[in-house]
Amino acid sequence: MPAYPQFIMFDGIDGSGKTTLVKFFCETIAKEKNLKVFNLPETCKSTGELPLPWTPIKEVIFSAEPTQVWVGAAIRKELISNDANYDRRTVAAAYAMDRLILYRRFLIPMLERNAIIIQDRGLSTSMVYQPIMKDGVRLEEIISYGGNNLAFDHAPGHLVIVKCSAKTGMSRIGGRSNKADNAIFEKEEFLTKAAERFESAWFRQIWEEHGTKVHYLNAEQPLEAVKADTAALARDIFQ
Repeated sequence: MPAYPQFIMFDGIDGSGKTTLVKFFCETIAKEKNLKVFNLPETCKSTGELPLPWTPIKEVIFSAEPTQVWVGAAIRKELISNDANYDRRTVAAAYAMDRLILYRRFLIPMLERNAIIIQDRGLSTSMVYQPIMKDGVRLEEIISYGGNNLAFDHAPGHLVIVKCSAKTGMSRIGGRSNKADNAIFEKEEFLTKAAERFESAWFRQIWEEHGTKVHYLNAEQPLEAVKADTAALARDIFQ
């Protein structure tokens, strides 16, 4: 199945500013098309479940992985904590299961209804992070999981990689006043390896083979300059 042109995924290392930019991208599209932003993570938090699909008319949908409910909540609250000690295959399988539920219950039905979906992280994160974790899982094995296969079969039309150095990312993580998590990924050595993988030729080639166009945003710039580049990309994709 070809990539969905109205499905845009953002990714990058922790601290890159990715979440700020993906939300700004949503707001830019919504303003250009006179739409409202439907915040899927916040809806899940308030209701305790993933919503059932509907016919989208007046909204652009902001999504994120892992989800905020069910398997996704367990990932966020337990499996990737620095205090936890779960086998890496268990963690990888949990991400794939969370993805399977998200795609089957919500993303695929909404994409088939031509919804505009802008997502923060996804299979691209698993491909970069999970093989370089301690006792990590091979890329070939990660891709073989059912939820990950399904995600490739319904690939985003565009994947936006927010580029910054691990040093910059760690500095931004340390400066977050609202930081509440304790994730195992937030180490400079780990993020250095992850940044290299996000920008590698093999990573780009895999996505292009699935019909996804890969873009890069330089997040080492001042925020307003990165936002200007993000807005320009949004208009270019949806012109």
